Amino acid sequence: GGLGLAPSDISIIPFITSLVFLTSTTISISTLRPEYYRKIMLVASLAPIAGTLLFIFTPAGTLVFVMICFIMNNIWGSFWGPIAESYSMSIMEEKARARILSVYTTLQLILIAPAATLAGVLYSIKPRLLFIVILCIMLAAYSLIYFKFNPNFQKKETKAS
Repeated sequence: GGLGLAPSDISIIPFITSLVFLTSTTISISTLRPEYYRKIMLVASLAPIAGTLLFIFTPAGTLVFVMICFIMNNIWGSFWGPIAESYSMSIMEEKARARILSVYTTLQLILIAPAATLAGVLYSIKPRLLFIVILCIMLAAYSLIYFKFNPNFQKKETKAS
């Protein structure tokens, strides 16, 4: 089945991950300089991918790997939110930022509606299948972002002489 952990083991996860989230959020907000935001966002994006992979391959009953997975995801979440918001404020004008936020929020609501039902079905088929699907979605999203915003993959305009 599932994780193969005792209920007493699972109860420690929210405490540890909250502690990690609060600590890393404090660090990300107070110590990181804006010139490093883009690089930090790119590197931090690897954390949930690595954490999900670790979670998928964790043997049942192994609390340490489950904790590492949740810690990696919380570090990503605590760095990504504040840094992405600050970075977008510094590179976009207000109207563009409002439009992007509106589209993002709408898409998020559309995707969240069926997510709980789909997650329940996937989990009932095989618990790790849910995390495999999440990993595939993350990889697809990051690939799309990479190819869309990487100047090496964009078509170069030719100048008329």
